[in-house]
Amino acid sequence: MSNIIEEIKAEVAQERWHNLWKKYQQHAYGLAAGIVLLTAGYVWWQNHQKSVTASQSNAYIQAVVLSETDKATALKILERIPSKGETVYATLARFWVADILTEQGDTKGAISLYKIIENKNGGLFSSAKQKSFAKVALFRRLFMEVDHKPQETLSAVQGYLKEDNPWRHLAYEIAALALMKLERNNEAKGYLQKLIDDQEIAANIKMRHQLLLNYINAAG
Repeated sequence: MSNIIEEIKAEVAQERWHNLWKKYQQHAYGLAAGIVLLTAGYVWWQNHQKSVTASQSNAYIQAVVLSETDKATALKILERIPSKGETVYATLARFWVADILTEQGDTKGAISLYKIIENKNGGLFSSAKQKSFAKVALFRRLFMEVDHKPQETLSAVQGYLKEDNPWRHLAYEIAALALMKLERNNEAKGYLQKLIDDQEIAANIKMRHQLLLNYINAAG
């Protein structure tokens, strides 16, 4: 008797699963197809990114070589690199172009590129390396803007002035320059003295800070 009951249970269970499969099989097929497509898309994207990175790497190296003899052509190559995709070489190319524009006196163009680097690399989901690039671009931009926008520049570095902040040295110098421009020399002297007293800063860099401090003291 128990065997018959078990057989009936098994048949009922089998019938139930059969009915469930008939009802939801299209959903299952769709889910499986979706997984396959997502996997294929991810693999394609990875291969695409590798291809883009390799292409940009070659272009970047070409620009490095050409910069010794043909800077104009090297500049054109560097300017084209970011159009192929957002990789580390796109960021490095923008930094290099910004440097060239600065040398040529195109401050506005250089600042524009630094802002692009900040926006492209400073997002919530950016890697630690990308965020470092964004910070470097930020401080380079602020050094260029401090003469014309001292108050805005001073406000921009406020979050980096704490003594445990890894970017404090750059922030101190920018703050000092901004305060000097705003004729708040006593406050500027405080930041310059912090830089001079900091054992982590190389002696040749401290010389610049000492010269600025001497200038303020001489000015009375």
